Amino acid sequence: MGEILMRAKRFSVLVIMTAVLTVLGGQALATAAQPHGTATPANCGWQPANDARLNAWFQDDGVNIRSGDSTSCASLGLGYQHHSVTVHCYSRPGGGDLWVYLTDNSTGVSGWSSQQYVTWHDSFTTMC
Repeated sequence: MGEILMRAKRFSVLVIMTAVLTVLGGQALATAAQPHGTATPANCGWQPANDARLNAWFQDDGVNIRSGDSTSCASLGLGYQHHSVTVHCYSRPGGGDLWVYLTDNSTGVSGWSSQQYVTWHDSFTTMC
């Protein structure tokens, strides 16, 4: 009887260890499978309150208007050279490229575009 009890305990321990290793191994695999550097930026979806209201225009056709100040953010629409644009403010995330929060007056879409694709005449100092 003692040997049967000992085998049952060993089997129980083996089952518990297998379950723990399966859970931990699954977590490790899930962590390893996540791509590095592709996390959604915290700035996606950001709509600032500052409003410089500068008249501007797109320098090219098919300029992305994004949900945030990063190319990783979703495109909400496209701007074209013949569209009227209002620039509200700017951002320089991480000290990098300059992004402007704008409204495409021709479509009503508001969002972010890289400053390199947007032009205006007036002095611009309103940070988002």
